[in-house]
Amino acid sequence: MKKRSLALALSLALALGFAAAAPSASAATWETGNTLTMELPKDYQEDLSPAPETGKDPGAEPAEPADPVGVVVDLYLVAAAKPWAGYDAYTYEELAEGFESLTMPDMNTVTVADWDKLAWEASDLVLQAIKDGTAIDPTVPGAELDTAEDLKPGLYLLIPHGKDMTPEQYITSLDVDGTEHPATLANSANYTYTFRPQLVSLPAQGLGEDSVGEDGETVPGVFNGSWENEVTVTLKPEQQTRFGKVTITKGIDYYEEDEPATFVFEVTATKGTNEDGTPKEVYRNTVALTFSKGVTPKPVTLDQVPVGSHVTVREIYSGAFYTAEVTEQSGDLTVDLVDGLNLSFENRHGPDQKRGHGIVNQFSFNGESWDLNKVDPNAAEPAPAPEA
Repeated sequence: MKKRSLALALSLALALGFAAAAPSASAATWETGNTLTMELPKDYQEDLSPAPETGKDPGAEPAEPADPVGVVVDLYLVAAAKPWAGYDAYTYEELAEGFESLTMPDMNTVTVADWDKLAWEASDLVLQAIKDGTAIDPTVPGAELDTAEDLKPGLYLLIPHGKDMTPEQYITSLDVDGTEHPATLANSANYTYTFRPQLVSLPAQGLGEDSVGEDGETVPGVFNGSWENEVTVTLKPEQQTRFGKVTITKGIDYYEEDEPATFVFEVTATKGTNEDGTPKEVYRNTVALTFSKGVTPKPVTLDQVPVGSHVTVREIYSGAFYTAEVTEQSGDLTVDLVDGLNLSFENRHGPDQKRGHGIVNQFSFNGESWDLNKVDPNAAEPAPAPEA
């Protein structure tokens, strides 16, 4: 196999950018194992950590949050490294088993985009092999978000994913510049975190302290030429709101077959509070169910309601022919509700023979704003669930 050479270790460190070396008094040596500490951004650490437990004694101090958080990292050695004689740098030896098809970038012209491309290519090999049942063995499987020790020098691929999730659950897909790549995810109670693969090279060059320029702007520290065995990497997940389902079922005790019977429901969900302390609305929609001759409407399911929200469903229209036993129901849409939140309404047939008809203003969220769709509730088919 071809030997992959690194022109200058400095150029690699600049390209990989996201690896920060911890301060150390001694230079790295090839006889000493490397230590890699992996962490999440602080805002995400709290969300992905289990809630602290409180002791039975009411006056007891709350227990520390469980360690580690709900994310683990599979580490893969992509290519081993060795000192480059005559240079303050190192070379990569042949690519590790499972990664032989990769092509290392030209170190004389390498860019951050080149390393990003290589990370995706390496990750594609790993995740596709897992899906095919021919997994590439990780160097360190399921490393906790703490410290992996005694790592040999080389280029490593980091694949984070949910701690208690199976590959079928944590492998997803992500569009990267028009190309679909397998990616990984982890879930908290309210959010889904999608991870991009990352590469890190061990050992790494240390960074000097930031300084302030003449214009008052912060000048990032430059590589100071010392080699560090202790490296910290901050993972970079993308956070998305986690959605659940709300299903509305309608029942009536008697149906007058000569006229359709339409029932309209307003659905709202709140989560958190506004600046003035009032509940913050995160979802609003209106749906209808229509009974007609030979047709009993199926339950309506809304599948873009944020998990962790408090959902309220109000029956706002049933004509004058039926009387609602309950006009409002509510509940919390939590992550442990596998089938979502199910709410049922019953109406009783009344003596008043007045008829009713209306147009339903149905709303769907397009990712940025709410779209209005006017629906005839007396159509032959029941109103479908709006698409997000």
